[in-house]
Amino acid sequence: MVIIGALILLHQFLITNTEGPVITLTPTTLLTEVGGVAKMTCTFTKSMFDAVWYKEQPNGTLTFIPQSFDQGIRKSGKLSGSNSSSLVINNTQRSHSGVYYCGTFIGINPFLSGKFKLYITDATSAPIMSILVPAQEEESPLPEQTVILCVASGVSEEWGPPLWQIDRRESHGQTDTGVFDARGLFSMSSTLVMSQKIWGQAKSCTCLIKNKSSGQTFSKVFTKHIDKDCSHAMYYGIPCSLALLLIQLLLLVVCRRRLFGRKRPINRLEMSETAYATVK
Repeated sequence: MVIIGALILLHQFLITNTEGPVITLTPTTLLTEVGGVAKMTCTFTKSMFDAVWYKEQPNGTLTFIPQSFDQGIRKSGKLSGSNSSSLVINNTQRSHSGVYYCGTFIGINPFLSGKFKLYITDATSAPIMSILVPAQEEESPLPEQTVILCVASGVSEEWGPPLWQIDRRESHGQTDTGVFDARGLFSMSSTLVMSQKIWGQAKSCTCLIKNKSSGQTFSKVFTKHIDKDCSHAMYYGIPCSLALLLIQLLLLVVCRRRLFGRKRPINRLEMSETAYATVK
C-alpha cells in the first residue's frame, strides 16, 4: 500500500510539474492538387518520444493516423533522434483534405499542436454554389426578419468569403470559418438577415465568391417567383375569348352565304321548248 501511495503521489507531481514542449507546424496551410504530394512537418522544443499524428473528423473527433505505405502515407523522423517529425502523403486525393494535428506524450499527458489545414483541389471541378431561402409558408426564426443562406462548396482559403447582392445591390452577411465534409470538400457559408419587407420587395438575390489570386468568380442567382392574382383573367378573359370566337363563326357564315347563296336559277320553260333534231 505504501508503494502504491508513493506512485500516486509521484504521478500527481509529474502532472503538476510537467511542462509540455512547444510544437511548431510548417506550414500551417497547404494547398495541393489531386495526385500531388503533401508534406507536413512539426518541430518540438523537447526530444521525448515519437510524434503522433491525428486527423479531425467532421464531427470533431480525432482519428489516429497510422503509417500506411499502400495508401501512400508515411512518417519520418523520431523525436528520440531529432526534434521534428513529418507526415508525407503521396498521390493525394480529395479525401485527404482536412485538419491535421501533430503531438506527443509526456507520461500519459498528451500535447497537441495547433491546426494544420490541408486542401486538395481538383482543377477539373468548379466550386458548387447553393442558396437556401425560406418557403413562403415557413415561419422565420426571427420576428419580422428573413434569413437566407449561401453555401460555397469545393473551395479553399484562396477564395474570399461569399458576397451578397439583393437586386444587384451589395449586402453584407455573416460568414463562418469553413468546414471540411466527409468527402474532403471545404465549404464556406454566409448568412444574410433582412427585414421581411425588403425580402418581400426583392426580385432576386445573388451569392458570389472570388478567387483572391486569379480574380475568377463564381455566382449563384435565386430569382423569386412572384404569384399574381389571376382571377380577373378568369372573369374577363374567358368571356372575351368566347365572344371573339362567336364573331368569327358569324363572319364565316356570312361569307359562305355570299359565295354560294347567289346561284343562277334554272329556267324550266326554256328546257321544255328546246327542239331536238332527229338523227337519221
